Amino acid sequence: MLALAGCKNDVWAHQRSDIINQYRVPKSAKPVAEGVGVIEFTAPDRGLLYIIDLDQPRTLSNPDNSYHLTVYKIVLQALLLEGQQYYFDPRAGVAGWRDADRAPSPIKASPDHRYRALFDTKEFSD
Repeated sequence: MLALAGCKNDVWAHQRSDIINQYRVPKSAKPVAEGVGVIEFTAPDRGLLYIIDLDQPRTLSNPDNSYHLTVYKIVLQALLLEGQQYYFDPRAGVAGWRDADRAPSPIKASPDHRYRALFDTKEFSD
């Protein structure tokens, strides 16, 4: 998404970089899975997988406080290639590629929270 400086509904223009990095998911990212337990996803194309914690909302406002947007904390981002299978297991505290030669990565996640996976291919479109 291209945000124009000074756009009345742009809640991101004046945010600190840490807030942008922790909460901004591109509008082009599409929901692909949701749940409390293990989330699994097979990439249909090359793209970025975002896992957000639906139990960690934050409300952002534009500078004049006339527009509000609820966003959710990003707990994981992963670059996937077409056909790669990825899983996120908040109860075990790990995430990784299925059938990979490397061990899963430890993650900081609350086992009883609800998570949503979103996938975005726009950054990689030709």
